[in-house]
Amino acid sequence: MKNNGDESLLKDVLHDFLNTREVRQKYNEVRLRQAWLEVTGVTAERYTEKVTLKKNGVLRVDISAAALRQDLVFSRTSLIAQLNAAVGETLVKELEIG
Repeated sequence: MKNNGDESLLKDVLHDFLNTREVRQKYNEVRLRQAWLEVTGVTAERYTEKVTLKKNGVLRVDISAAALRQDLVFSRTSLIAQLNAAVGETLVKELEIG
């Protein structure tokens, strides 16, 4: 049988670790990469080269297909809302598509 005190201590240590700035930033970036693929679908996944979250809340997504890139630029506001909803918090304040 496990000791609840040990479980609580481990939970606190993991929480503290995840809340360091560098780890939290990378964790959020991974969550947003996954959300990007869920929100935009298989076609966009094929042409997405890089997804990077900058510290100021700017999500930079590099797309290799010009036509898709243009379509995504026009949907920027909607994409921001969908991405934030997918991760359950407001991480993206601006979306750069290049």
